[in-house]
Amino acid sequence: MANHSLPSSEKTANASEASWSPPLSKRILRFFGWPFWAIIVMVTFGVTGYAATSALLSLNTPKGCKSIYWPLASGARRLYCAQVEAKEGDAENLIDAIALVSQLPENHPLRAEIDKNIKLWSEEILVLGERQFQAGNLEAAMAITNDIPSGVAAKEVIEEKVQRWQKIWEKGEAIEKDVEERLKQAEWNLAFEEAGRLVDLDNEYLANRRYTELVATIQQAKIEGAVLQEAWEILDQGGLKNLLTALEKAQTIDADSYSYDGAQKLITTVGETLMREAYNNLNQRRWKTVLEITQAIPESFDSEFDLEEEVTDLRQIALAGLEAESGSIGGLRQAIAQAETIVEKRPLHEEAQQLIARWEKEIDDVEILNLAKGYASGGTTADLRAGIDKADEVPRGNPRYQEAQVLINEWNRKVQTIEDRPILNRATEIARDRNISAYESAIAVARNISPNRALYEEAQDKIATWRDKIERIEDQPILDRAIRLANQGSLERAVVTAEKIAPNRVLYQDAQGRIEDWRDKIERIEDQPILDEATELAKQGELEEAILTAQQINSNRTLYQEAQMNIRSWRNDLAARENLREASQIAEAETVDALTRAIKNVTQAFNSETYRYQAERLLNRWSEQIYEMALQRASEDNLASAIRIAQQIPSQSNLYQTAKNKIERWQEELTVNSEQTSADDN
Repeated sequence: MANHSLPSSEKTANASEASWSPPLSKRILRFFGWPFWAIIVMVTFGVTGYAATSALLSLNTPKGCKSIYWPLASGARRLYCAQVEAKEGDAENLIDAIALVSQLPENHPLRAEIDKNIKLWSEEILVLGERQFQAGNLEAAMAITNDIPSGVAAKEVIEEKVQRWQKIWEKGEAIEKDVEERLKQAEWNLAFEEAGRLVDLDNEYLANRRYTELVATIQQAKIEGAVLQEAWEILDQGGLKNLLTALEKAQTIDADSYSYDGAQKLITTVGETLMREAYNNLNQRRWKTVLEITQAIPESFDSEFDLEEEVTDLRQIALAGLEAESGSIGGLRQAIAQAETIVEKRPLHEEAQQLIARWEKEIDDVEILNLAKGYASGGTTADLRAGIDKADEVPRGNPRYQEAQVLINEWNRKVQTIEDRPILNRATEIARDRNISAYESAIAVARNISPNRALYEEAQDKIATWRDKIERIEDQPILDRAIRLANQGSLERAVVTAEKIAPNRVLYQDAQGRIEDWRDKIERIEDQPILDEATELAKQGELEEAILTAQQINSNRTLYQEAQMNIRSWRNDLAARENLREASQIAEAETVDALTRAIKNVTQAFNSETYRYQAERLLNRWSEQIYEMALQRASEDNLASAIRIAQQIPSQSNLYQTAKNKIERWQEELTVNSEQTSADDN
């Protein structure tokens, strides 16, 4: 086998190469290659650029604005951060944004951009202030505008806005003050009118919410005012029940009501009236009413007006008075005991002592009257006189003096009746014979009962009755004779006979009534021929003679009114006849003017029933003549003249409506002709 070995020199060289090693960087470079390292370089530069860019960008973020040291911050940085701050949208952020850029000098390169943003942000702040103002928060709106830094470009706009707010708010306050004054005066309608002025103000809170609140306040005040008014009206009606009802209504009005002062005045009036009524009834000894008043007064009312003790004393006295009203000795003693509970220094102590003294005297009087009643109970004149003597022991001025006098008068009447009744009975018995002599004797006996006696009025009534019967017995034959004469036709003799019955006699009025009837018949018999003659003359057309004849009946005669009525009718006929004569003469001319005057005359005859038909006939005939004349003028194309003529036809005429229609047609034709003429001229 051949040995192919290197020469020794080559081995040495190889050995040396094998023992040498290149540097580490070259080895790494040789290991990864150039493409790898190119990528590494690119990535490194990219990361570095990204990191630098991110660092720069992080300065222009909201988080970055919070960490900036503003004295060294640039204008652009300030503007950016101010814009970030303003994006929050509330007033505080907008004000901070303005403050952030307002510190930059006027000659700053970004001044135009800064001023534009300040103006925008100021307007946004004013919008927020306007919202607060419209919501009724004037102070909040003012606070917002006050925080805007001075010297900004929108300051004049801000001041103008604030002045507007203040002016509107002052108007609203003035209106509310006027409303309040109207409410205090109870002028509800005027208060509504004043409140209505809020609607015209440029503020949503005042025009809507505050207006609604005021209207509700006025309505409530009006309701309370109506309650108070009703309470006053009830109070004016008087009476305990009405007083208490008025008090109850007034006490329902709260202290914050506009009617409260009026209610308190009414309550005071009720209190004064109740106490006055209580004392009035106390003075008149109306114990039950006093008790009702004191029991009706509310306890709160007593404490409010410091009347507890006074009302309590009134109640005690009223209870005592009711005990005393029983009239018994036991009741009076109980009343005294009740009144003695009102001790010294109490409001009504003096009144209680006066009543105690009165009731003590009354006890003595009751004892006397009880004895007197016992004496009189027997019913004989002796018993009654004994009772009278005992009752007369009650002194004048004592509480039961009037009662004693009533008993004395009653017993005196009984004594007089016992004494006088036999006299009156005897007179009545005598009068039963029913003749003049018996009646006169009865009258004589009854006259023994003198005035101021118990049976005096009864005796006088019987005397008057018996006198009437005497007069009737005396006068009835006279009246009967007069009636017979009248029935026989002797009316004048009947009158003369009836006139014999003198005035103040029982049959006088009956006689006078018959005399009046008979005289009427006499006058009618005497005057009827005169009236008949006048009527006949009038039928014959002799109106003047008829009037003269009827005038012969005098004003105090029975047929006078009938005669006068006929005279008025005949005078109307006479005037109507003359009017017709004159009208006919005028119409003979047959001209429009003559016929018109004739129609005017003839209408005056319409008041006469006799000549009315003739007057109407003539009026229609002459109206026809006028109408024919109008038609003739119209046929001659003289429409204006035709209209004037037709207008003379009176409304009473049968042709009036026909003529009216013609006039309207002719007037239309005149109008058309006039318009046509004007068109031709043009």
